[in-house]
Amino acid sequence: VKRWLEDQVEHKLNFLQEYCNDAETPLLVVGHSIGAYMALEAVKRWQASRKAARRTTRSESKHKHPSDTCRIMAQMPYMQFDESSSKQLSLERVAKRPYIPAAVAGFINLVVPNFVLVRVLTAFDKNLEKESARHVAEQLLSYTVGHNAFSLAQDEFKTLRGKEIDWTWLRGNRERVGWVFCPGDHWAPQKLYEQVVENLGEDKTCFIKYREDQFHGFVTSKLACKRMASLTEEFLTNFREN
Repeated sequence: VKRWLEDQVEHKLNFLQEYCNDAETPLLVVGHSIGAYMALEAVKRWQASRKAARRTTRSESKHKHPSDTCRIMAQMPYMQFDESSSKQLSLERVAKRPYIPAAVAGFINLVVPNFVLVRVLTAFDKNLEKESARHVAEQLLSYTVGHNAFSLAQDEFKTLRGKEIDWTWLRGNRERVGWVFCPGDHWAPQKLYEQVVENLGEDKTCFIKYREDQFHGFVTSKLACKRMASLTEEFLTNFREN
């Protein structure tokens, strides 16, 4: 059985290790939803591997390694499976048989015209702009994409069920991690926001934002994307000032 989530984390880690070793170049690692978990986990492993290598070679560098200095932006982070979320419990049941939703997606793609799908999608999700809906209809509603998405979701739920958040590592790196939360988000719920504030928020240099004007799928709206870009700029500016 493929360990999909683990494969994704290792892929990010391998990329960082191969291409991001220049201590002079500022680095920002951005992750949204489950991508935030991947980003944090990859950087944590990157940092640990560098420390282990230094202990083995007993070498010291004049410059800090990027694994110790890079910034991480966690946008609506999905960090734990929420047993109290009816949506996640329902999605978990569906994801156990990924071929079923994949077949439904593929069938819809074959029989329903794109312009009808766009109208249905925008009516169902008021935050979804027409351009984004067209991309969903053209690119995402297929058997292959649906099967891959629900297979990964199945592994995400299994991996994150009961998983403890590494608050010790996060406290040690609190200044370089930015957090963004929004209302009505079952992936990054209010209680996770409160945990982040409780564990990290006493340090005023920690960047934690709860934005009423944002939503989890902000990438489907140009205005929401601009707001997120402004938050990212604010995070980087605060980091430089501190």
